[in-house]
This record gives sequence, C-alpha cells and structure tokens, in this order.
Amino acid sequence: MRMTFIATLCALALCVGLCVFSLHIIRGSVDEMTERCKMAERAFHEGDIQMAARILEEASEYWDKTRRIMEIVVSHNMLMRVTEAEVKARANLTSNSIYEFERAMAVLYNALTDVEERESPTITNIF
Repeated sequence: MRMTFIATLCALALCVGLCVFSLHIIRGSVDEMTERCKMAERAFHEGDIQMAARILEEASEYWDKTRRIMEIVVSHNMLMRVTEAEVKARANLTSNSIYEFERAMAVLYNALTDVEERESPTITNIF
C-alpha cells in the first residue's frame, strides 16, 4: 500500500514536471518568434527591407531549432502551419507589397497564437 502511494506520487510529480517543461518550451518559443516578427515588421515599415529580411531569416533559423524540441509536445500540423506562414511572410517581404506582407504576418501571428493556446498542456490534461 505504501509503495503504491509513493509510486502514484512520483508519477503525479513527473506529469506535473513534464507539463511545466512543455509550457516553458511552448511559451518561450512563441514569445521569441513573436518578438522577432515584430522587429521585422518594424524594420519593414521603416523602409529597411534588408534588415527585415535578415530578422525573418534569423527567426526562421530559431524556429527550426526549437521545432525539433517542440515536436514532442505540439502537433506536427500546428508546427508546419507556423513554418508555412513564416515562409509566406518572407516571400511577400521581397515583393514589396505592404498589403501582402501585413496579411502574411497576421497569418503568422495567428498560427503562433494557436500553438500557444491550443497546444499548451494544462493540469486537467494530466487527469
């Protein structure tokens, strides 16, 4: 009886630890990507398209690094949705179309928000 209780507590502690780790990974990655996208958008509106392209390229590299870790806790489709939106934003940046770039960035922000809101584990998911 005592061993069962200890094993249950250990399993519960492990689940809570994994939940906290997942939240940290997801929120940290989404916040970092959002900040980089805002910097790129700011550079675009200031007329520095090369700087905006460089920032989006760095954001893409960052996303590729964190995506490998996030695939453990986030669905593949959600991650690919962010990747596709990021690629479209970079493509529209070079076309110098403000409308298309703004629309692509809105889709990217929406995809990042969906990852954070829909894929974040909660304590209720454990039970």
